[in-house]
Amino acid sequence: MGEDEKPSISLVKIDSVRYNRHKAKTEYAALPEFNEWFDTIRDKEVKFRILQRIRRLSAGNTGDSRPIGSGISEYRVHFGPGHRIYYLRWEGSFLLLLVGGDKSTQKADITKAKKLANAWKQNQQEENNGQK
Repeated sequence: MGEDEKPSISLVKIDSVRYNRHKAKTEYAALPEFNEWFDTIRDKEVKFRILQRIRRLSAGNTGDSRPIGSGISEYRVHFGPGHRIYYLRWEGSFLLLLVGGDKSTQKADITKAKKLANAWKQNQQEENNGQK
């Protein structure tokens, strides 16, 4: 992605989880950048654990998450090479999976996640204002 190129904001894979304790429903979706990263993982056990963590996250169990700025959080998966999932919680009931990575790509992943989140927010504002 070039400096001036607008990041992709199309969604892939959407699901919802009903969290019985609060009777809340959280939908989540992944950007293509997240899915591209996820598809590079070859270990089926690691993939399974990451999917398990995403379901828990969407159910409200934030586990080992920490805010990194711009409304984005980093969710650490303690299995394998220290995988991380970068996500944006939007309007309380929507979880957007931005990118994933591991400790070795953390700095670049955070930069990319912030760009994608800003593009997503801008797109949502334009849609809400009827400009699209």
